[in-house]
Amino acid sequence: MPDKRQVRLSFGRAAARYDQYADLQRRAGLALLQRLDIAPDDIRLVLDVGSGTGYFLPRLANRFPRARLVAVDLAEEMLEVGRGRLAGAQAVCGDAEALPFAAGCADVAYSNLALQWCGSLQRPLTEVARVLRPGGVVAVGLFGADTLVELRQAWAAVDGYRRVNEFVTADDLRQVLERAGFASIDIQTRREVVEYPSVRELMRELKGLGAHNVSGGRPRHMTGKTALARMEAAYRERMGGGSIQATYEILGALACRT
Repeated sequence: MPDKRQVRLSFGRAAARYDQYADLQRRAGLALLQRLDIAPDDIRLVLDVGSGTGYFLPRLANRFPRARLVAVDLAEEMLEVGRGRLAGAQAVCGDAEALPFAAGCADVAYSNLALQWCGSLQRPLTEVARVLRPGGVVAVGLFGADTLVELRQAWAAVDGYRRVNEFVTADDLRQVLERAGFASIDIQTRREVVEYPSVRELMRELKGLGAHNVSGGRPRHMTGKTALARMEAAYRERMGGGSIQATYEILGALACRT
């Protein structure tokens, strides 16, 4: 289970440099937003849950020009970076597992690659269902179970610690959405394989995004140079030398509140 305090600290520290590393996150979020094909006229309140630096606020404003936008994030530093993106949006420092909104107040909830950092996916999606009106729509993007599989296997050759975050399958996501009170669930899965000059460049990007290992099974001591070198060697061996690749599985779900 992710350590929420560690999540807040990691993303807070990453806020200032997050956007320079977030190409994948932007592509995933835009693909999810393009699928959000609902009539905009009756949409009055849109929540961006886990809004980060607010990249999608102007795009949500264009999609729903009559709606009030509220950006919600656990890290105040992320919200500070995002304040300049859309002056008309309200910024709320809040926890997706306990959203500070009245039941049935929102028409749309959008969340891109954020909820996997919660302690339990069931809790934030149940909260999203609570704050959506009946017939309201959630658009949620998450990393899937095969994300960073190469890095996970390279660390497994070093020791038995859980050094890479674990993510959900599409079946897991569907079941969670159903239990939360959603129907008409449409989940699409896609993979991106990204090439990096070295393992260190991959690790630098993950650090820049704030995507540290925050699972409960992570080692509580500093990773030594010897262990890191062994992991890098195992990764390069898997790749056959030269540049390395990392797989990202991205789940995108649309669903309606019953």
